[in-house]
Amino acid sequence: MPQGTCSVDGCDRSTYARGWCSSHYETWRQCGTPTRREIPREVRFWSKAGVSTVNNCWPWRGHVNDNGYGAFDHGPAHRVAYELVIGPIPEGRHLDHLCRTRGCVNPYHLEPVTAWENTQRTTNVVALNAVKTVCDNGHAFDDANTYVSAEGHRHCRACRAEATRRYRQRKAGAR
Repeated sequence: MPQGTCSVDGCDRSTYARGWCSSHYETWRQCGTPTRREIPREVRFWSKAGVSTVNNCWPWRGHVNDNGYGAFDHGPAHRVAYELVIGPIPEGRHLDHLCRTRGCVNPYHLEPVTAWENTQRTTNVVALNAVKTVCDNGHAFDDANTYVSAEGHRHCRACRAEATRRYRQRKAGAR
């Protein structure tokens, strides 16, 4: 194994091959240069974005996080794509994938929306409950029959009254 220190400025790790440490050698093997600083950000980004005929999505071919979103330079890849092609993301806005493909970096499939609007467009429990007009037992969620808990959850007054009545009957029967 070669002896010495990596020849890249500021790196004090032991040499692995070609006078570089294993990290810089691997970067050279993948990119053709031992440091990514020499490659413009846009070039590095677009080398990892694929173009597909399926829904015209551009699947991210780089690192993908546990939630299925592409990751690039310590941030979401789809945000980088939007900023490179469209421009800055408006303050306080989230990017909604209109194609519903988390790994897609096609900026034309992204729309800046508020966090609430982004949540409502999903199919998660929060979004499904937010659009309900009646409770699970068919009572209307209107001003007279709805209360909001301290945690921000909507509750049906009619169902709560029925649950309280049943509880009091059980307690009275236990005496």
